[in-house]
Amino acid sequence: MESALDMEHFSLDAFLDAVHTDKAARIVADQLCKNIGQALSAVVTLLNPSMIVFGGALNKLDAILLTGVRRVLELNCFAGALQELKLELARSDEFDTARGAALRMRDKVWLEE
Repeated sequence: MESALDMEHFSLDAFLDAVHTDKAARIVADQLCKNIGQALSAVVTLLNPSMIVFGGALNKLDAILLTGVRRVLELNCFAGALQELKLELARSDEFDTARGAALRMRDKVWLEE
């Protein structure tokens, strides 16, 4: 099986670009989602959150991430803990952190005087 992934010069961006067309990349992505789901199983069982929001580069996995994690949670958690649990992808851009910091400083300067 030939893969577009180059293990000697691996990059997250290349991996994420290959996931939808490369079988080896998809296998790695499925295992990654399984591992994330297993890690979150304890969190869901103990804390019973109503929502988990995924952020960062892995959001490019989109439905692969959400479906894979949900499947593992369904196998490892009580049904009641999953009944109202929402899994979502953060929809932010590269400037959101800077915007948040600027708004925080604005509030600190204007509202705390």
